[in-house]
Amino acid sequence: MHRSLPMDMVLSVSTLLMQFIHDVGVPKDMLTDQAPEETRGEWGQIIKKYRIRQRRTEAHSPWQNRAEAEIRELKKLTRRALRSQSTPIEFWSYAMEWAARIRSLTAHDSLLLGARTPEERITGWTPDISEFAHFSWSQWVWYKDAASFPHTDIHLGKWMGVADDIGQAMTYWILTEKRTIIARSSFSSLSDMDLKSQVIRDKMDSFTKTCFTPQGNPTGTSLNTIEIFPEIIDGEEVKYSTQEADDFSPDGFDEYLSAQVNIPVGGEYRRGQVT
Repeated sequence: MHRSLPMDMVLSVSTLLMQFIHDVGVPKDMLTDQAPEETRGEWGQIIKKYRIRQRRTEAHSPWQNRAEAEIRELKKLTRRALRSQSTPIEFWSYAMEWAARIRSLTAHDSLLLGARTPEERITGWTPDISEFAHFSWSQWVWYKDAASFPHTDIHLGKWMGVADDIGQAMTYWILTEKRTIIARSSFSSLSDMDLKSQVIRDKMDSFTKTCFTPQGNPTGTSLNTIEIFPEIIDGEEVKYSTQEADDFSPDGFDEYLSAQVNIPVGGEYRRGQVT
């Protein structure tokens, strides 16, 4: 997902295709479904202009496109972020952009990726994760904003992702106590001392009461009436436990070399070999 306009302005699929061509390059092949906006009009003109070979999936057969499985995982991560931090549902699009970038910058167990991240597979460059390495979704931060004396110019906010098309590197979206989103590069995370301070905790409670209802929805709305992605129901989280690095012995794994195993990938099983 790529965005340079406010979230209340929806970009057409043809505009997003042109952004991809501008930022990454002209794709050789394109697999889409039967949606008219991905076969006709401006989209079709772009496909013809750049001589992109387009193929379409059979009607009502989403499993024919591997991207559908990734869309499912993207929605799951978005909902998980919204629920874990009680983010107002009106800001779901920022959560989805953050989730899309996280998925793009994370290596997955897909044979097609070859142990590389999706972004590196597309661009050929090792991505820089610095903008995402220091902050988590909806993390409390201090940001700087202009204020006349004697009012303070340091305010409490929440981190809402990277503002790619504004300012220089390390510019981020910040949710303010006024329920607005602003882009700032001058800010910092709260220290351990801040989090233990009763004065700061009172400010955090005031912020939450102003921006959030107890359910994490905009004031006056109901979770049942504003549920997003209703077709996605999160299952139980799978907990993985791993040993410490010092507990492993290379000789202990010789018996597994060359073994054939079936592993679940994107809702289906694929065969792999232990190397």
